[in-house]
Amino acid sequence: MAEALFLVTKSGLNVPSQTVVDGIVAVLINKDDAQTNPQIIADAVAQCVAGGHPLRAGYFDTVSKVSDLAAGALKDNKDCLIFLDRTTQTVEG
Repeated sequence: MAEALFLVTKSGLNVPSQTVVDGIVAVLINKDDAQTNPQIIADAVAQCVAGGHPLRAGYFDTVSKVSDLAAGALKDNKDCLIFLDRTTQTVEG
């Protein structure tokens, strides 16, 4: 089993009524790529809680693998992820 880098996010953040805790809208986490999205989300929440942020279980709902440079979100030169106030944005090179 190989480790991979995952972007874990909270969808619907452009809706003003969506609750955001401590400004957290996304997390990058290194996880085993054989784990399921719910397992990756649970560990992302646990790491945030360990860091002092009171997130509830299921706070995040979206997982994207970004470490596979052959097919991931950052596969091309100059591709980047932008962490905005209440969302993230992918910009292709």
